[in-house]
Amino acid sequence: MSRFLEVLLAVSLTLIGCDPAESDGGDERKADTVPPGNPDPTPAPPSESGTDTGTETATNTSPVTSLRGVVSKNASYRVDVEWVQGPDFENEDNQVRLLFFTTGGKAASAVVLDDFHPWMTSMGHGAPTIDIEWQTQDAATPHIIVVKGLMFTMGGPWDLMIEATVDGTADKAAFPVDIPK
Repeated sequence: MSRFLEVLLAVSLTLIGCDPAESDGGDERKADTVPPGNPDPTPAPPSESGTDTGTETATNTSPVTSLRGVVSKNASYRVDVEWVQGPDFENEDNQVRLLFFTTGGKAASAVVLDDFHPWMTSMGHGAPTIDIEWQTQDAATPHIIVVKGLMFTMGGPWDLMIEATVDGTADKAAFPVDIPK
């Protein structure tokens, strides 16, 4: 790993509350054992579906898989991803919940998802977006957006490209995910 990437990884991990010294520099696409916005290192509580969200990985196809979040490009927000269904290759029913937080770890009070699309950087292409829909989960949780209709055209490393205006500030984020082949 180049020195630039090592420094970038360390800064990103620090911004989301992780200790860079605990990172082996390997794949950071693992389940988060700390609920979003909660500094207490106790395991995450079960989700509404009853599935433990604290021990699964991005390639697991369980009903809800909670993953460590990423910080937006200009560090104006953090977004966590929970797979409600998928990620599965060529499944048009992949669904995610996006949970937006301030850089201080508090749930965002206003979120507008400006754009969302899967992108495969290694191959230079995206996936069909015609059936992608999103909406706020409900009025009581404006920081949670549900995205439905995701389809990945092939297995391998993808990025979920997220453009959102969070608490009045527009920014972009890319969330890495490995789609099983």
